Parts: sequence; C-alpha cells; structure tokens
Amino acid sequence: ASEEASTTGNKDTTTTTASDKNDDDDDDNSVPGVFEYPELWSSSLLLPHNPNGPDVIYQGHKDWLRAGSHCISTVTYQCHYHTPTWPPKASLLSTETMHQLWQRGLGVACRARDDYQRECHGNNNNNNGTKNASQQQEQQQQQAPPPVFVVASSGCFGAALANGAEYTGDYG
Repeated sequence: ASEEASTTGNKDTTTTTASDKNDDDDDDNSVPGVFEYPELWSSSLLLPHNPNGPDVIYQGHKDWLRAGSHCISTVTYQCHYHTPTWPPKASLLSTETMHQLWQRGLGVACRARDDYQRECHGNNNNNNGTKNASQQQEQQQQQAPPPVFVVASSGCFGAALANGAEYTGDYG
C-alpha cells in the first residue's frame, strides 16, 4: 500500500486510502472502515456475498450490550426500495435483495440479543439449591437482565440519496 506523509506544524501524519490496496487484494472485503458500496454504509455488511459481514455486526451488537446498551439496531439505515438511488454499480441489488438485507439485519440483531440474554441468565443462575421456590423466583426476577430492544433502522428519503440530504433538506 502506498502512503502519503504530510507535515503540519510539528505533527507528522500518514494516511492510507482504500484505493491504495494492492491489486491482489481486490477480493478482500474485510478492510476495516471500507465498504464495497459506500452508499449502503454499514448495510453493505449484510450483502449475501459478504459472508463475514453479519459476524462483524453480531460482535458489535454483543460488545454494545456487554457495555450496558439496552438497544441495538438492524443496521439497515441505507436499505431502501427507492431504486433510482441505488448505487450505480450495484447490479446485484433488487427488491428481493433488499428484503434479504432487512431479514439478515433483523436476524443478526435478534440472535445477538437472545445470546446475550442467555449469557446473562446463565451468569445469574448460580443457585446452590438451598432456597425455596419462592426465594429462587424472587432472586431470578431481581437478577434478570434488563430487556434489550431491537429497533429497525430505517433512514429517511434524504438518507437514500447518500449525499447528506437528510442533514441539509436538499432533496434535489
């Protein structure tokens, strides 16, 4: 990869861009911070030909939950059905693909939520058997993990344009 160095005052900075990848890396979609279809943002991790993408999202959800979050999203903000605003080179996109992206996003979030709650419940289920049923039930209720909400992430029309229109109101 090529690197550009610049000097600003006393600070030296080095940056590497996605276009600096070796030609041998063209099939590698795992470059951190680079999405194959930037117009889809993180939703591109849900594309069927990106087999590791859902795992990245899943791990992110679990990290957020372990850090104390009670809400995770479907990572579908840019999944929309307005075909004129789909990325020009995205011939793989179709209405059916959008359905699949929504289903995958929801599935990953629900799986992360369910696994996290099982993990919490298992950690809180340290009962030595000396308590009666009423005491056990009360202890489980007190130690139950808080509910985790899965929310559908759906961007506004301006977000579908992928040009910042949702912030400016310039819908062209």
